[in-house]
Amino acid sequence: MQTELWTVIIRDVTIAHSQLFPRLIAFAERAWHKSKWEQESDCYTAKLMRNRDWDEFSNAVGYRELARLRKRGIRYILTPPSMK
Repeated sequence: MQTELWTVIIRDVTIAHSQLFPRLIAFAERAWHKSKWEQESDCYTAKLMRNRDWDEFSNAVGYRELARLRKRGIRYILTPPSMK
């Protein structure tokens, strides 16, 4: 797997952090973690398992990882959800 940082020039590490985080956490999770729902053949069961994984992941990021980033002085941007 790979991910990109689309930019022309980043002159400051703070700007790089704001463009990388928290998205880099989600990328690492997908790259390193193989979920059981990915092997599930029943679509309904897979959807339930995927939703449970999402709840666990989003809570871990929201309650643990973002605090860890703040503690390290990493400034991040959380874009609000939108309907496009």
